[in-house]
Amino acid sequence: MTKYSLVPCMFLCLALANEYCSDIEERCYSRLGCGNALHNFQLVCGRQLSGETAECTEECQKALITLMTRDDGYEYITCDCKKGNEKYSDCGVKKRNLQVCKNVLDAAEIFNDPSKQIACSIAHWICDTDSSCSSALDYYKTRCGNLKEIGSCPERCNSSINILYQQKYAFKLQNCICDELLEDFNCSELLQNTREYCFKDKYSVVNNNKRYEYAARHDSSGFYSVDWTIYRLLATTIILLQRVP
Repeated sequence: MTKYSLVPCMFLCLALANEYCSDIEERCYSRLGCGNALHNFQLVCGRQLSGETAECTEECQKALITLMTRDDGYEYITCDCKKGNEKYSDCGVKKRNLQVCKNVLDAAEIFNDPSKQIACSIAHWICDTDSSCSSALDYYKTRCGNLKEIGSCPERCNSSINILYQQKYAFKLQNCICDELLEDFNCSELLQNTREYCFKDKYSVVNNNKRYEYAARHDSSGFYSVDWTIYRLLATTIILLQRVP
């Protein structure tokens, strides 16, 4: 999502407010990432956009989230259709029909507010739109899945948490609300155990202009202790994934 500082936004946001949705759509199509996401969204959510169904399927929700995390995609989804001036006359109709996905649209309104919580399913889907974040999330689930049995926060789990929460698209994961759509693991148990065993000590890191608290453990000397071998391995893997087209 494109983010603007407050001062430039006094002028830039006014210009964006005067843009037609059709112009934003064409600009999105001109960008490879946004264009692919928009094409997939229109394909997967075709029945929702046309008003043929009142159900927002999981596939449509994921396609919508992917689009909103791309430059110009968020602006396209949240733009206001200008009656009589849009190139495509069905702009307003599609916007109204898309309200069947209100849960995702409501979450989009608080994407940039770290104090607001969203469903963990949506937070996970946001992370899954980026290969590095998705890989880091999988490592976290694997490394931290048996904290209660161990009774502590192992270095591998601690390192995976620190790597995950420094990912750009993981900004809603730590503070999300578990919901029934996450069926591949016990969301509530994992979050509760992570907070109990790994977040006894915390430190803050700024990620994407937001401040987050991360897990921290101390060795006998009082300094932060990290399994640097695992950290370097995971970091290298993430860097390599970022280079994959």
